[in-house]
Amino acid sequence: MTKHRLCQQADAPGKDKQTPAYLTLGQLERLLEYTHWHEENVEDAVGRSPELGWLRDAVRIALATGLRRGELANLRWDDVDLEEGQIHVRNRREEGHRTKTGAERVVPVRGPALDVLRGRHANREEFAGPVITDSEGNSIKPDRMT
Repeated sequence: MTKHRLCQQADAPGKDKQTPAYLTLGQLERLLEYTHWHEENVEDAVGRSPELGWLRDAVRIALATGLRRGELANLRWDDVDLEEGQIHVRNRREEGHRTKTGAERVVPVRGPALDVLRGRHANREEFAGPVITDSEGNSIKPDRMT
């Protein structure tokens, strides 16, 4: 039997299938509790405590929708349909944001994530900008969500 024939009979190496990482409900609760603890117990160089309500909201939305960090940071109010419970994930070339695959999609939003979006919407005066902002209304950069 020739070497070529032996190679044809051999099974191709398969990729190891990895189970995607996810947070359990207990881990999510601990993460959110930690953000509260951090706000109460940590100060920056000038004595300010961080405001992390935006981070709690971002975590809740991300876990319920599967949005990636950059997609969430670039989410705008005109991408959100609260009545239909949908988020339109778009490429934003003018802002240098592209979805991982380059494909735009519609993501359903239900339960606590929809409640978070409705709450953020009710507390806004301006609806043209980013969904996730800090307490001063500044957009959040993806690296800050890490």
